[in-house]
Amino acid sequence: MTAVAEENIPVCAPPDPATRAPKFGFPPLACDCHAHICGPQAIYNYIPERIYSPPDALLADYQRLLATLGCERAVLVQPSFYGTDNSAMLAAMKAAGPAFRGVAVIGDDATGRDLEKMHAAGVRGARLNIVDLRDGKGQLPVERIKRLADRIKPFGWHIES
Repeated sequence: MTAVAEENIPVCAPPDPATRAPKFGFPPLACDCHAHICGPQAIYNYIPERIYSPPDALLADYQRLLATLGCERAVLVQPSFYGTDNSAMLAAMKAAGPAFRGVAVIGDDATGRDLEKMHAAGVRGARLNIVDLRDGKGQLPVERIKRLADRIKPFGWHIES
């Protein structure tokens, strides 16, 4: 991937802080199936190859959103701007507890033990992001998908692309 000067990476809009309760109730055990925790950036650094920079969108804010909506469960998905460093997502999952699951980005250097630890933490899928890329955008890496599928098969995970 190609790094771009920090000042040339666009900043995306922050979450709407004025969330209102919906006019209808969510069913019991409703699940938000794709959310990102961003930051705090002072602790979790974004990769230089990212195509955008988000403002902090912290776990506590997301949990308030879920409570306002009446949604009990969530799946955190590793955002592209962290690359294969799943630390922010895993920390949020640990703090949130068993109502949260995760979808991680698995680097080629991840060991079987790394996958076991992620599974124990609640990860249930692997993400292949082929959209939010500076280089190779939209290219489906078939051979990489096959290798990844073999690695995660013992855990029963899915692949998200």
